Amino acid sequence: MNWLLPAYETMWRVVLACVIELRFRNAENADIWCKELDEYISNPSREKYKGPAVTPGVRGFGANDIIKETLRLYPPTRHVYRRFTENGDDVKADIESCHRSSSFGSDPLRFQPERWLKIRAHLGSEKNDKDIKIIEEEHGFMPFAVFCPAGQGSTQGFGLKMIALLAGVICRKLGKSATWVLEGKEAYQDLTKPLPSARAAFDTLYLIEGT
Repeated sequence: MNWLLPAYETMWRVVLACVIELRFRNAENADIWCKELDEYISNPSREKYKGPAVTPGVRGFGANDIIKETLRLYPPTRHVYRRFTENGDDVKADIESCHRSSSFGSDPLRFQPERWLKIRAHLGSEKNDKDIKIIEEEHGFMPFAVFCPAGQGSTQGFGLKMIALLAGVICRKLGKSATWVLEGKEAYQDLTKPLPSARAAFDTLYLIEGT
């Protein structure tokens, strides 16, 4: 059992990281990101999630870009381990390092959802979801491994959309006012560095409503 990862627990950490990035790190485009997720939970359609078709074959910024960037920096499974029984060797795939490589730009440690617009620009004309996934995997992006059993048919993209809905609802509930304060966030204000990824990284954070 020590080789099994609690997937839903790790997904909640991804949601928390997304909320902190959008609401509590004071990024320049944070209001734009929050607005995009808020519009998505009001209209959770494929068109709204993928982004508007600005020109034939090219989509603009959408909730999909925010969630992909969250999963890029904070994959739910940072490392994948396999034990080979014949010789007892343990092999580790470092998903987190793949996601934070220079394949994603000159600033791979910064949370920047707009980078996915640049990645799509390299695709040329509109590709189907399968082709896009293959190209992203070639870049090293595989937050749910190469194959996800839940990523077929009507459940395709379920994990990404679940994060978008949960993070969007939480951000909406917090409201647009500055009365909410995240205690202990001072250590996370350097936008050139990602949030810590350890299991207990956020144990000392508290969300309180200011007076």
